[in-house]
Amino acid sequence: MIAIEKNHKEAVYELLKYNISINTCDRNGKNALFYAIEGPAPNVDLVRSLIKKGIEINCEAKDKSNPIGKAMEKNCLEIAELLIKKQASLEFADNNEGNSIAIRVFVISKCWQR
Repeated sequence: MIAIEKNHKEAVYELLKYNISINTCDRNGKNALFYAIEGPAPNVDLVRSLIKKGIEINCEAKDKSNPIGKAMEKNCLEIAELLIKKQASLEFADNNEGNSIAIRVFVISKCWQR
């Protein structure tokens, strides 16, 4: 997770070649997928690689956030689309009460337009 957080792409891809546990969570309950999405520039290729390796896409952090919610917060429709196509749950913590249904409809409609 540190390699992802620090954007050390080569190290991350090298580690993914080995049988490492990619679903390990940090003290905040976040796995590597969170960090691939939350960085300054969400890394679509890394998200794709983590999904291929079998990362848990429906995990929930201690703050009740999840990867699909983080992708929506970052306005990263490409990552949201990847997660939805892999059956990501559209349940997520909504800090702006009442907006979750509108956000879900928006993301789904954008994904299906592609």
